[in-house]
Amino acid sequence: MKDETIKILNSMNAQFYERNAASFSATRAHGWLGWQVVATHIDAYITKKNSGAEQFEFCLGDVAAGNLRFYDFLNKVWPHIVSCITYKAFDSSASLEHLACIDDVHKKDVSWTQCDIVKHLQDKVPLAEVLGESVYDVIVSFGFMHHIPSYEMRLRFLQDLVSAVKPGGLVIVSLWQFMNNQRLAHKAQVSTACAFDFFQDAKRCPHEEALDISDLEQDDYILGWQNGGIEFGSMRYCHHFSHEEIGSYIQDLHQVELVDRFLADGKSGELNTYLIFRKK
Repeated sequence: MKDETIKILNSMNAQFYERNAASFSATRAHGWLGWQVVATHIDAYITKKNSGAEQFEFCLGDVAAGNLRFYDFLNKVWPHIVSCITYKAFDSSASLEHLACIDDVHKKDVSWTQCDIVKHLQDKVPLAEVLGESVYDVIVSFGFMHHIPSYEMRLRFLQDLVSAVKPGGLVIVSLWQFMNNQRLAHKAQVSTACAFDFFQDAKRCPHEEALDISDLEQDDYILGWQNGGIEFGSMRYCHHFSHEEIGSYIQDLHQVELVDRFLADGKSGELNTYLIFRKK
């Protein structure tokens, strides 16, 4: 994928989240069912590390933390995990950070760093410069990888997460499979077709925002939001993860072993695939 295409897609998503931060955050107020399984793995990791005489300090990194809903989930359902970890959150949206932390005294101890992960990947800047290297016991990223353009960048993102955890630490991600849902698949196909028409209409689409749709990869889509229509600020780039692509990540990722792979979320229980890796 060309750099210009990646730049436009990332700009599209950045404008979307800045314009729709409040309405988007309002629909993301609850935890996901898959997080129960995730939390059991984190709890088991902490319990095992603390089984000896020495007490450890644990650090959890949340990349693309959004409105800190995973922190909220842990704090409400698994509070003993929150009580023994340092929580470091990273996201590109200052608006979501504000919505996450406003009037919430429990989040005062969360370390927040604003950074554009996709731009770092595009510029081939190692994420270690932002996240650190071998810093975390557990690092998670939920609802984000579908916003990273190109397989190569998504794989590099995963490899950078591996670099960020300590040996024996866990890397946990979710991969959105919205095309497995008939309703979402139909909406994605319709909105993508409308977006393609928009990008090819010089009267409606500014030249600097004109996307070369032929440069998109298989399973790339442009999704709308509520009743916002098709324009910059109301649409976002999203990638659907096929089972074959997920298998390629498992095969191509270095220095890890796969601990768990499972489907969860949505009415069907099959909206996200979760991958849990342990660093060797």
